[in-house]
Amino acid sequence: MFDAGFRLPNYGVDQDWLGIEYDHSHRKNRSALLPDRLHVLRALNDLPTQGRLFGVVAIDTVKEARTARDSQRETGEFLKIQVTRDRLVANQTYQTLRDAVRWSLDYYATRQRLREQNRVNVLQPKEPPEEKLSRVSTLLQSISKSYPDDESVIALVEEFEN
Repeated sequence: MFDAGFRLPNYGVDQDWLGIEYDHSHRKNRSALLPDRLHVLRALNDLPTQGRLFGVVAIDTVKEARTARDSQRETGEFLKIQVTRDRLVANQTYQTLRDAVRWSLDYYATRQRLREQNRVNVLQPKEPPEEKLSRVSTLLQSISKSYPDDESVIALVEEFEN
């Protein structure tokens, strides 16, 4: 995370400010941030770990302070940096930023899981055996009508019927 170009040291690979490692260790598989219509079974299993994440969160706390409304200034509800200059104040606005970043990662994980499910369905379609047998029977009837005297087709039909 960068505040107007300055890297905030407490937001990186060694810090689990997004709760990703926590969710991995607790084997969470459902996002608390995504709406139900976006949920995919076991989606958070595809959430990247801290070491596999690469990205930047760019903020500007000076600009946040300048553009804050009077009510926000009174309550301190805008992105602002602590006196130590190493982390943000953990207020509601910070939580909103954190949730927005985490939402994008959870969304990525659901799309990744869907891609994997679709890949598996293409490689190994889930078709009940009855449907498969019915489809083969239809194909055999069609081919036996086209080639009624072909010995291979006759043998194949007989084998299938027995």
